[in-house]
Amino acid sequence: MALQQGTRLGAYEILSPLGAGGMGEVYRARDTKLQRDVALKILPEAMARDAQRMARFEREAQVLASLNHPNIAAIYGLEESDGVRALVIELVEGETLAERLRRTQPLTRPASRDTLSPQAGRGQKTADLKSSSSGSGQSGGAGPGEGSRGSLLDVDDALPIAKQIAEALEYAHERGVIHRDLKPANVKITPEGAVKVLDFGLAKVLESQDSTATMDIANSPTLSAMATQAGMILGTAAYMSPEQAKGQRVDRRADIWAFGCVLYEMLSGQKPFEGETISDVLAAVIRAEPEWTAIPEATPQSIKKLVHRCLVKDARQRLRDIGDARITIEETLSGEAGSGFVPALAETTQGQPQASRLRRVLPWVLAGISVGVAAIFAVGYISRAPKPQPVIRLAVPPPENTAFTTLGSFVSLSPNGQEVAFITRSGANGQFGLWVRALDSLTARRIQGISRAFLPFWSPDGRYIGFFAGGELKKVALSGGPPQTLCAASVGRGGTWNRDGTILFASKGSLYRVPDAGGTPTLVLSPDKARQGTGYTLPQFLPDGRHFIFAIAGKTGEATIAAGSLGSREITRLVQAGSQARYAPPSQLLYLSGSTLMARPFDAKALHFMGQAVPVVENVGEFGGVLGYFSVSPSGVLAYQAVPSAAKDQMAWFNREGKALGTLSPPGIYGDPAISPDGEKLAVEVGTEGKRDIWVYDLKRGTGSRLTFNSADDVNPVWSADGKRILFTSNRQGQNDIYEKSADGLGSTQPVLVSKQRFKNIEDLSRDGRYAIYGTGPSAEVWILPLFGGKKRSAFIQGKFKVPQAEISPNGQYVAYTSNETGRNEVYVQTFPQHKGKWEISTAGGSEPMWQGDGKELFYLGPDEGMMAVQVNTAAGRFQVGTPKLLFKTQLIRPGHSRNIYVVSPDGKRFLMLVPAGKSTPSSITVVVNWPALLKKQ
Repeated sequence: MALQQGTRLGAYEILSPLGAGGMGEVYRARDTKLQRDVALKILPEAMARDAQRMARFEREAQVLASLNHPNIAAIYGLEESDGVRALVIELVEGETLAERLRRTQPLTRPASRDTLSPQAGRGQKTADLKSSSSGSGQSGGAGPGEGSRGSLLDVDDALPIAKQIAEALEYAHERGVIHRDLKPANVKITPEGAVKVLDFGLAKVLESQDSTATMDIANSPTLSAMATQAGMILGTAAYMSPEQAKGQRVDRRADIWAFGCVLYEMLSGQKPFEGETISDVLAAVIRAEPEWTAIPEATPQSIKKLVHRCLVKDARQRLRDIGDARITIEETLSGEAGSGFVPALAETTQGQPQASRLRRVLPWVLAGISVGVAAIFAVGYISRAPKPQPVIRLAVPPPENTAFTTLGSFVSLSPNGQEVAFITRSGANGQFGLWVRALDSLTARRIQGISRAFLPFWSPDGRYIGFFAGGELKKVALSGGPPQTLCAASVGRGGTWNRDGTILFASKGSLYRVPDAGGTPTLVLSPDKARQGTGYTLPQFLPDGRHFIFAIAGKTGEATIAAGSLGSREITRLVQAGSQARYAPPSQLLYLSGSTLMARPFDAKALHFMGQAVPVVENVGEFGGVLGYFSVSPSGVLAYQAVPSAAKDQMAWFNREGKALGTLSPPGIYGDPAISPDGEKLAVEVGTEGKRDIWVYDLKRGTGSRLTFNSADDVNPVWSADGKRILFTSNRQGQNDIYEKSADGLGSTQPVLVSKQRFKNIEDLSRDGRYAIYGTGPSAEVWILPLFGGKKRSAFIQGKFKVPQAEISPNGQYVAYTSNETGRNEVYVQTFPQHKGKWEISTAGGSEPMWQGDGKELFYLGPDEGMMAVQVNTAAGRFQVGTPKLLFKTQLIRPGHSRNIYVVSPDGKRFLMLVPAGKSTPSSITVVVNWPALLKKQ
């Protein structure tokens, strides 16, 4: 039943209908709280009882909530009132691209057009299909022109629109989201010319299923039998990719196909695939070719080629990354794109199909003959007069909005040396993304579905990448699809993959093997505790696929390179080194000596050296005396990274208006500041990752002293209520445990919680000293540790979402924490230690909550690093919260801190913040092609 004007749905007042489609009715509504107009997308009552439709509707809310981009219509929330559920979406003013195409000056076609096109005369019947479209968006239905032949846009108008569509898809694809219903009716153009892609209602975050599996067409998320019976198409047929039309699983390349269809339609004024019925359209998508001659001759060759690459029916040969389309359009708009090679355009003369096919094939045949003849002459010339190949160097910087960490990029070259995989860190919570860049490309692409990855390594055929994440060994296909878990791998320290399908990997100091299809790991080698070394790490198979080299982590900060074999417990120690070793055929072993990468002749069969080591390059980074930041491929390509000194922070005071009040200490590497309850002292971690200690500063005198002395990481300081003790997290035993020490530095460090649970990060201590709470690393759950009685631990907050920060209220009755359970970080409060109530504090994103000393105010970082404050009342066992307000905008803060980057004084009047003391440009990965030529210069 339609909602009438003036109807209230929660805080929203219905103003007028916008339309209706297969996924729901759409209304213009007024947000009475924020005084803005929004779009409400409501599921019809008849469908609300359908579990499949309801699940699809809820999925739309979840997907949209994860996307925040200027070219994607934003979601504001999910509202439910009196059994009516509505998605609250950004109201986008303007017309759809379908409407723009309809009102554009009609195309004047050549007189011979009707004789050339077998599609002529079909437009009227195709137009009748528009009532079947589900393009609900904010226009509700198909919109003018959806399903009928429209008009072309001038290329100068079409390309800026296409560029913005590509930017929206690129952003979504990088987050593992595919649209699956891109079409002109789902693209809006504002009066200012900005493009907004609407209706990600059919988008699907990549599932952890076999991406190569097929589905029955009747159950396809794209075209369901139920939807067809209702006269509604989920994903308009004219824009479906061939794999969608066949009911197969799809990935981002389906969006690239739809993008090509939209671009073709803007340039030509007609759809690339049409028919009288839905079946005809789907048949054309699968078998027919677009009418290439419909694209105006004046269209730049680079754009013609782009449309061709987007509309290749074989998904394996199609354009693989929408970012490449964006780059092509940008280069064309700037005049930088060359003409390039454009495939011969197929003629569609209805009476001459064989001649047309011959005209298409003949140039390729002639070209193939020419290439073959040229290759024969080239081979003869090269064999007669070989020339020394030059050494080529190129830089691979971190992608935009990411950075290489002090742990390095974990660089790994593909076996053929044509691609490099690396890890970057992004966001305040430090997600470790896996990227791959082809050396002949200017951009890298992120492997989707991975937010935390370490130590990537390649399959022998270069089709998969193995990596470690969350205590597991995983692999992911470069062709697309979700990561697959192979086995448990706690404390993973490197892997290698042979041609027999065996993966050898290091875990908890030992070496294990597992089939590349997954299974139960088998122990290969375990360290002898009585001999030198604390663990086996970073293995690499030698060419025979049975022998391997690996590093033994040394107690003195230097590794031992050793060799072993599958099926044997014997090892051969080779050399002391400053890192792991990597074998480079035909006969070189590479490893670090200090910061110099050395190459030493090595017989991989006899397992012994054949000469002395010589330097290859200087200033190569390393971590922990065992992990060198370099990789080498059998094809003569070397990649390495020189890690610069970390960017420095400054601890600076600000008042509630954001005015700087002065600094506490000189620039340094700081993290996780914590003020004592009396406000007189500050505990803070100091140092780079792997070498961090706790320092205590006297805030009145401005002097600091070192509290802990450790060769690993002591982090996350937390004060006891009396200010006499400091609890902190340390990995001094090889895993994150919790310790405490007297704040005056006297006495020894005492363990609070030491267990096999690897990740334990202390978060806070209750004022009465009875409870500590701690997080659990990658899973980021919150656990309670009673400090009395039997100290039996229990989970406090659990789930698939992440909870990176938590703090107990001064009265000990509540916990404020950050969670991404809605798709983005928000601040919440729960009763403590029992679950009796829960409240959402932030309204537009938030992180790093912190209580005022008296518990009457709660602070957190809001959007764009704004310092937010909200009044709270915790008296008499009740909890009341006010409206958050912005105090001031903070300076851009360097990402990568483990917990907090600010702290508030007990009276709530001052903020001590970690602000950048200067800019630091992270070092790029250096790739050296034909590196063996460097040895000949020695």
